[in-house]
Amino acid sequence: LTDMELIGREGEGWGCVSVHRAVILPLCPLIGIMEKDVTKEDPKIILPQFSVELLQACTDLIYTGSTRTTDVVTVKNMLELMDSLGLNMPLNCLLLEAREEHTGLKKHSGLEITEVSSIAPRQPVPLDIAIWQTRE
Repeated sequence: LTDMELIGREGEGWGCVSVHRAVILPLCPLIGIMEKDVTKEDPKIILPQFSVELLQACTDLIYTGSTRTTDVVTVKNMLELMDSLGLNMPLNCLLLEAREEHTGLKKHSGLEITEVSSIAPRQPVPLDIAIWQTRE
């Protein structure tokens, strides 16, 4: 049971991604500030500069810790959305990792939140290199 919607562009119209306030508000202080002025029970946050695909990818990143990159879901776009939401994620906690899947000829990449203090930490790709690699 979700209680908030993020609304973004979908083709010529609008689409939405349903989320839980209890999950999103602690992570996104800007939405929390806006939400205080809302009297409606299930608020809708309209983000016209972002696509529904990117909103869904960000939600996946928040809920599961990873998301796939596409032509729309790039590191740069994800960081812009996170900044717009007030989601302050330290860049050293984001790891760009290429993943191969055996679903035809497609090869996907993903963003993953990694634990900085893990026993055997993986070294994150520096952001400037990660953005450059996604442009190839």
